[in-house]
Order: sequence, then structure tokens, then C-alpha cells
Amino acid sequence: MGQNVFYNALISLYSAAVKTAGFTGNQKAKQRYAGQKSALSALHRSKQLKKDKNTVWFHCASMGEYEQGRPIMELLKKESPEIFILVTYFSPSGFNHHKPDDIVDFYTYLPDDTPQNAVAFLQAVNPRLAVFIKYEFWKNYIDELHRSQIPLIYTSAIFRPSQPFFTFYGKSLLHSLKTVDYFFVQNRESVEVLNAHGINQAEVAGDVRFDRAVQTVKNAKKYPRLASAFLNSQVIIFGSAWLKEIEALEFLIKNPAMDNIKLIVAPHDISKNKINRIKQAVKRDYELFSDIQNQRTPKAKTLIVDTIGDLKHLYQFAQLAVIGGGFNEGIHNIIEPAAFGMPVFFGPKNKKFPEAADMQTLNTGFEFNNSAHLEEQITPFLNRETKLQEAMMRQKQYIQSRTGAAEKITDYISSKLE
Repeated sequence: MGQNVFYNALISLYSAAVKTAGFTGNQKAKQRYAGQKSALSALHRSKQLKKDKNTVWFHCASMGEYEQGRPIMELLKKESPEIFILVTYFSPSGFNHHKPDDIVDFYTYLPDDTPQNAVAFLQAVNPRLAVFIKYEFWKNYIDELHRSQIPLIYTSAIFRPSQPFFTFYGKSLLHSLKTVDYFFVQNRESVEVLNAHGINQAEVAGDVRFDRAVQTVKNAKKYPRLASAFLNSQVIIFGSAWLKEIEALEFLIKNPAMDNIKLIVAPHDISKNKINRIKQAVKRDYELFSDIQNQRTPKAKTLIVDTIGDLKHLYQFAQLAVIGGGFNEGIHNIIEPAAFGMPVFFGPKNKKFPEAADMQTLNTGFEFNNSAHLEEQITPFLNRETKLQEAMMRQKQYIQSRTGAAEKITDYISSKLE
């Protein structure tokens, strides 16, 4: 009981902090607070959502987790078109970038994880089954799902001995975890950690991001004018680049071996000052993607991506990828560029990403610690077609070997809905 009170107090404090941040000018906090407060009323007003529908609820922290759940949603809709798919988000970056389509029937924010909100939300939605993706742990929702006898499964989850559930102060959290119907995890270590704490309803299914990435390759958006511009050229793409990666680009571009290399640079933040920083870094002719789109063929050697949503499709034009985040919160998605066969280069904060370790073992993924180190790692691939093609073949084989998680998870969900 004491740990429950402490947990709920933390949730209240966090909610108050978000509210305060919103009032003091933080736009993300303001959007999230407003979205969470209006979520329940939006559900009640919805003419689409009816309690008698065959609803499956997916909860995602943000857009990255949504992308992991998307292949499962598509397979479910294909098998049973009558299923009503509800998606909730924690972050504005997920909610704001969600594009309505015929797969997701309704999407909204998840109200704060209080006992009252959990009861009200489940009464409004009445799902047949809930799917939480990766790291989303909300104790009151999990407990209320259990009390309501609504199955809950986790997908693409990763567990480590150091997580709060497995500490002396996390007994209440562990108790809630034990009520989850099934865990589909990414690696064997996660199964072993769960088993060691009395949770046996778990298996390795892999990471659905591999399935999603392969789908993206097959359905990549066509850019005919870009295709002609990059034809017969070696191209390096900097994806979701933060300041450290831009600094590394600024250093790398001085290398004479880069003279004939074309660049695509997509920053993590497309604000004006970040785009201007890239312009300073490249020190060569450039064009903005927003000015080109498919209207004309770019002539400059550098294309700066100043739009949202195009990066995963633009990977098709490159042969080498430098991915951002490895000097900040953790590397961004390296599976997306790897699915196109590219060797990938990333910063040191990659230890929580099993795919980074796999690719380093295969010599298709390379960690760099500073600008000079990136140059050292990437130079052997510049203008060396045979070495590059060998690495690209290994990368494609690795990605293909890791697909299949979405189908396995969908089969389990379908069996629970019968």
C-alpha cells in the first residue's frame, strides 16, 4: 500500500510539473497537459467509439513506438477488418505527427496514470485487449486492466536487472508486472530477467521495427527527380543529426575523398537556427528539400532536409548512414537505414540497443567517439565499391533474419480475441 501511495504521489508531482512548464512557455508540456485533460471528454464525444465494438487498444509513448506497433495493427486489420483500433500517446511528438488513415480508427492522449483516470478510461473504451509497446509502464492502468479481466500484452519489450521493478523498492511495481498476460521481448536476457523474478509468460519475438523497416523499403515513396540526381553517385546521409553529428560532418567534409561524395543531411530539429548551422557546416553548394520536393532535379551536392516525415524514404538514395542521438539521449533508429542495406555509424550512447551490438559484430555498424573517429571509420568505404557492396549484403541479410515478430504477435492477439 505504501509503495502505491508513493507512486501516485510521483504521478501527481509530475503532472503538476508538466502543467507549470506549460504555463511558463514550454510548448510540448502545454500540448501534453491540454491533450491529457481533454482525452476522456474526446472519447465520450466520439461517435466512432462504441463500447460494443471489438476494440484493441495500443499504447505508445511516441511516434517511434507507434512505428513498432504499426505492422501488428495492419495485420490485425487485414485478418479482421471489423476490429476497432484505438491508439493512445504519451508524447505530443507522437500525437502531433499521427497521420489519420484506415488502419487506426481513433487516437488520443493517454490521461495521467491515476486510479481514477484508469477506471474512467477503461469504462469509456472497454477494450477486448490492450497492447503496450516497449517501455510503457503505467501501474494504475495495468492494475485496472487486471481487475477488469482485460488481457494486456507487451511487445518489443526489453528488461534489465537494474530496472526499478527488480529492486527492493519496486516490489509493488513487480507485482503489477506479474499480472500482465504475456511479454513479447527483444532478447534472451529479458526473458531470463523476468523468469528470475517469477514471470514466466514471456518469449523472444524480436523487434517489430525490423518488420516495419522492411515494409518501408518495399513501399518507399518515389522521388523521380531525386533518383536521377543521385544516380551513379556515392551518397552519405546524416539522419536525425544533432550538433555532434553536424560537427563531425563539418570535419569530415574537409577530407579530399569527400570531393565527389553527395550528402543528404536531415537534422533532428528542423528549426531555422539548426538548418543555418548545417549550411555553415557543409561549406559547399546546397539546396533545401522543401524547395525541391519533386518539382525539379537538385543540382547541388548537398541536400538539406527541412521537412518532417521524409527521412525514412530518403534513405533509399544513400549507401552510408550517420545516425544521430549517440551523444545525447541515445541513438535514433538505425534499423531504418540498415534495411536499405547501409552500413551505419553512430555515437557511443548505443548500449541499450541490441541491434547496434549486432551490427558492430557484423562490421556493418560502427561506433565513433568524436569527429576524427568518424572520419577514420567511414573513410575505408569512400569510393571503394567492392568493400561497400559486401557490407551492404551482410546488412540486408541481417535485417531479413530478424523479421517475423509482427506475425507472431498478431497470431497471439488473434487467439485471445476468438
